[in-house]
Amino acid sequence: MFNNTYNWYIYGSAKGVTLVKEEEKSGCSYKITRALPAQHPILAHEICHYIALHDVKFLDEKFKRIGAKKPWWVDELKKLIKLKGLEKDYPRMLSASKRFQFLSWKLGIEGVRRSSLLNGFHFLQLSDTERYENSNGLLDCFDDRKEVDEKEFLNFNADTVILADLPRRTYFESESVVIPVILSHFSPQISGNANFSFSLKSQGDSAVSVVSDTFEKINLDHRGRQEVCRMELNLPQVDKPKALTLTFKLTADDDSYVVENSWDIWLYPNRPEQLPALDCTIVLDEIDLRLRYPRIISKGTVEKPQQLLIVNRFSKAVIRHLENGGDVLMLYRVPETRSLRVSSQKEKYYLPATWDRFKGVIWDRGTNCGAFIRNNNALDCFPNDSFVDLQFHALIDDCDKIVLDDFPCQVEPIIQGVDKAVRDRFDVYTYKLSELQPDWTMRKFAYMFELKVGKGRLLVSGFNFTGLNTNQPEACAMFESVVRYICSDSFQPKSVISGEDIESYLLRKGKEPRIKERKMTQFWQLDDIPLESSQYWKDAERYIEQG
Repeated sequence: MFNNTYNWYIYGSAKGVTLVKEEEKSGCSYKITRALPAQHPILAHEICHYIALHDVKFLDEKFKRIGAKKPWWVDELKKLIKLKGLEKDYPRMLSASKRFQFLSWKLGIEGVRRSSLLNGFHFLQLSDTERYENSNGLLDCFDDRKEVDEKEFLNFNADTVILADLPRRTYFESESVVIPVILSHFSPQISGNANFSFSLKSQGDSAVSVVSDTFEKINLDHRGRQEVCRMELNLPQVDKPKALTLTFKLTADDDSYVVENSWDIWLYPNRPEQLPALDCTIVLDEIDLRLRYPRIISKGTVEKPQQLLIVNRFSKAVIRHLENGGDVLMLYRVPETRSLRVSSQKEKYYLPATWDRFKGVIWDRGTNCGAFIRNNNALDCFPNDSFVDLQFHALIDDCDKIVLDDFPCQVEPIIQGVDKAVRDRFDVYTYKLSELQPDWTMRKFAYMFELKVGKGRLLVSGFNFTGLNTNQPEACAMFESVVRYICSDSFQPKSVISGEDIESYLLRKGKEPRIKERKMTQFWQLDDIPLESSQYWKDAERYIEQG
């Protein structure tokens, strides 16, 4: 949306000319959208309004120490954390949300700085405010610095920054990547010739350089946006998954300045033939494992399965299999999660979930404030630093994020998602709701968890594994890592539940009314147009009121 004017017609500010024309004739449809000339400097409005959780304990103490009146939301957030039983998890949730917020800032600002259309942007907002319960600024509500790394922030938002146009961050070994290198240059102090250098290094304490080089005499006398060079990177073969860092630098001939930026990428082996042969039964609606793994041969049925059963929904037969000592890999994905787009029947055995996207909560729309990862062998072959980053992009986008708020046994998710803490203010005003909204906020989310069910073992993931059909790198890498885990002796879930208890819970949730996301979050979930239309608001309200 930062690189063309085709979405501007939505505002209706152009007069006397047709902006959009569309029609369908004889089964063929078309749509023509007029490009609008940019006759004035164009600024991106209110970008990067991504929220994180508050350090509630620190703020509470700070208000008391300074003697300022404490806002209403401080005690409300403390009540919400306690109500959801998240006191122990909250420090890690706080760190995960700040990490995801910073990642969102980097992605958003770099997108603006790469734009050939924009001349600037309005960052919303510099500091938090005591009147609003979101933490979305670089400063707190006392205008004091928060824990934002200034150097890291300026790497992508100084007067002059170097940028890589990287549409994705996960790759298979031996892939070729073309990377335009772009300079967003407005510093009056930086000019003359500079040397461009790059490096691709492994991450970790013993970082190893994969490749590096220097390209001389890049002239920086011209201000504005410019493409300075293009890199064609042929990635190496790898025996195991690797996390890498790509770094670009522009260094003055006289060493008077250095412009530097970096990006994490993840590289995976592309060797499906090395996955162990499985004695299993597969019943999946949207995934055909044979496309990538012809050695995985499904035998039996859900009613009479092999030892390992791979399915995408619960049923009586699945629970009986667990009770009798079988293993289940539940790649949970059910149509009703996407009922905003296509109407569907309710699941009889329903595990509550919400439709997730890999993007931060914007203002108070959305449900994704990042996630943290507990130490578990399920991710041995999926590099991570205990937080969700861009190697999870395709797995999270369009996934079923599971809600464990009232799950009948205590479970610590392998990958625990972080919800927003605030309510949707539009719906609060429209429906006269209270400020505290536990059904839609601070939910205990899980992307992956495991259980001992009766005599059997269950691993549940709501990740989007449909990328297995198209050899999507992170989907394949995660699936292979999980399969190796559940075929190993280390697959020993600690949380225990009886088959009767989990069946009773799933059937009860199947009969209960669904918790539907509010109107602003529905738009965030659909993720299909740049701005809400009047028809969208009508449809969103109708969806909430159904049933």
